[in-house]
Amino acid sequence: MAKNSGTESPSTVNAPADEVCWPLDLPTRYLTSNFMEYRGGRYHAGLDLKTQSREGFAVRAVEDGYIARLRCTPTAYGRVVYLRGDSGRTFVFAHLQRFNDDLRQRVRLNQEASGKYRTSLYFQADEIRVRKGDVLGLSGQSGTGGPHLHFEVRDRNQRPMDPQALGFAVSDDRAPVIHSLRAWPASSGARVFGQEGEWLCAADGGQGRQGDLGLQGDLGALAVSGPVAFSARIVEATDVAGHKLEPWLIELRLDGDVVYRCANEVFAFDENAQQRLEWTDAADWTDKGVPREHWLHRRAAVTLPGREGDLWYLGDDGQGLAAGLHHLELRARDRAGNTAAVRWQMLVTEQMPAADKISAPEKSRWRKAPLGVRFSRRADLALTPFFSAGDPAAQGLARLMFTPGQDPVLEPLEMWAGLSAGRPVGVDVARGQGLRSVGRQARFLAADWPVGSSLPVVWPDTIAAPGKGRRLGLYRWQKKGQWGFVESVAPGAATEVHLEDPGIHGIFQDVEGPVLQSNDQVLAVNPAPQRAVPGVTLPRWTSTPLAAFDAGCGLDTGSLACTLDGGRLIVEPDPPRDRVLVHWPDEMAPGKHELVVTVKDRAGNAARKTYGILCAE
Repeated sequence: MAKNSGTESPSTVNAPADEVCWPLDLPTRYLTSNFMEYRGGRYHAGLDLKTQSREGFAVRAVEDGYIARLRCTPTAYGRVVYLRGDSGRTFVFAHLQRFNDDLRQRVRLNQEASGKYRTSLYFQADEIRVRKGDVLGLSGQSGTGGPHLHFEVRDRNQRPMDPQALGFAVSDDRAPVIHSLRAWPASSGARVFGQEGEWLCAADGGQGRQGDLGLQGDLGALAVSGPVAFSARIVEATDVAGHKLEPWLIELRLDGDVVYRCANEVFAFDENAQQRLEWTDAADWTDKGVPREHWLHRRAAVTLPGREGDLWYLGDDGQGLAAGLHHLELRARDRAGNTAAVRWQMLVTEQMPAADKISAPEKSRWRKAPLGVRFSRRADLALTPFFSAGDPAAQGLARLMFTPGQDPVLEPLEMWAGLSAGRPVGVDVARGQGLRSVGRQARFLAADWPVGSSLPVVWPDTIAAPGKGRRLGLYRWQKKGQWGFVESVAPGAATEVHLEDPGIHGIFQDVEGPVLQSNDQVLAVNPAPQRAVPGVTLPRWTSTPLAAFDAGCGLDTGSLACTLDGGRLIVEPDPPRDRVLVHWPDEMAPGKHELVVTVKDRAGNAARKTYGILCAE
């Protein structure tokens, strides 16, 4: 059973709603994301509150306290305020468009001194006192892909807790939806209906489309031999918009006993990597958008609070459940108590008849699904999250084994790796991204990825030295059909690279500089709309977005430098929208001005442009 660390959790400390102030000045309260959702190797640490696809709503202190920290970054939280409440909790308000006047002045002075946009300021207790309801800033979209307020509640140990259990709940009368269940043979000899491979029970293909009511009631029986594990696609929604959220509780019962329980209560940031042990992406190897799924068992390295269970499917002897008929029930519940449930049975036999002598019942809702990872049409070569079959050397691949003692591996990992055969992928795409290939591409294949951070491996070929002044980079072929930069690499033999995920990788040199917006027209700057917001002085001039991006290794946002009429001007990098935002100084006079922008990419290629500005009252 998972250990429950610490003393405070949402289940034990519930703040009544009338003791706090809602953090956002909006009459409606809707979520686009909730607590501990999947976030690619980490958990979502709070709630994302909808702001009607707009910026500029007042963000308020939820209780009395003091400002502990301010930060500005091009990505991640963007502009963010950390409020240490008198309760001892920390409240986080992220992606702001603008700080209040006091906070903005402190940030401005720091940026002017450093010459950089990126800022991180810490303050002493009670240095900046605020009262419940005070305006801290305006909601925005800094550092992220669209307007919303990211809001967190952390305990005294800086562990995020579920805000919905602490007085910040939204109305919710919709139950979670169980879209699909997947049965996984967990050993090379395990069979379902006498066959190798996975079986899927899905509503609407398991994609989780809006309006899909999901699986309900009794799903029928599976005939199995050997250990068989399960994963599920479960989605929570709180309103008609149908944003795909995470249920608070997932619980699996076997013959009436709870064998797995996942309750999203609280976590520490150094536990983020455990998320890779709770989800599987292996079903997505077809590149056809099959959603990730949640395991219905607890792996040994998962020690998060709210997690219970073990590898129950192995049975007492590791060979599977005892022979006979077993009853399973899966329940998913949200914070409001809305519940979804499905039931199914497993008839376990010690020796499964041959596949041609047994099949799923004619009206069964279970269907055959692909088996893990396949190569060509070789049915004898497979890699699954539980076992491998066949000899990968037949496809020119080496078998690499990693154990938990090898940081950052959390649980045993098998990977197949080698140089790609045949025509390389994405050749024309790479050219369009300004990338020049250096050597052959390599495949790093894994059906499971229990890795806490970047995994060090040796590149399976000698990396040739680039031209003078050029830098090399490791890139991964992404499902959206382009190369994504991973890290800079050095030439040579037996070069160590660091993988963020499995897949096809290549070594490239970025030979083209960043792209800046055309300067063939004068940029018009107009007065900004004015309205009254307590504690916040709105800007005199509208901000100007300028396109700025690098399709290869990406911008080095720290290299961004601007001058206005020869004097330094701090501008905001906005990578999520491939642009920079120019916030004009209030003291800028009407008339003509000159703006100069320079920036480099992460390979050192530079771009520079001069813009004519016409500022009109």
